[in-house]
Amino acid sequence: MNDPITAALIAVGGTIIGTLIGYFISKHMARMQSFYIAGAKLKLAFRKELAILRHPEQKIVYINRPLEIAFDKHYRAIIEFRYALPKRKRKCFDKAWQKYYTNEDAPNEILLAKYSTNLNPNSREEAIRNIEAILEYADS
Repeated sequence: MNDPITAALIAVGGTIIGTLIGYFISKHMARMQSFYIAGAKLKLAFRKELAILRHPEQKIVYINRPLEIAFDKHYRAIIEFRYALPKRKRKCFDKAWQKYYTNEDAPNEILLAKYSTNLNPNSREEAIRNIEAILEYADS
């Protein structure tokens, strides 16, 4: 330890290690912050429609109508959140989103038409389930 070169190398090595630790912690914190912000925006985008669907006295003949009106808002929030989501979860998230807006039995059908109460008497519950499946990713 009396050698000044050894002391300098130890100091440089410690500085490099400390810098790397700080870098990776900062990078992780930035990712987490962007995830939480995007998750909050996702929840906010669906808040109004979910409140309408959950209201027991709300009489909506066509459940799909308020969802169609809000589709652009939902889509923008989905895109933003998708990039904040860890890559390993994106495929499942995309499936949940696709299940929400398309009809697996009739892929050429108009978006969100599966929530029409004329076609599906349980459309309100199905819409709520599908929206909640999407929002679960914002809490993970």
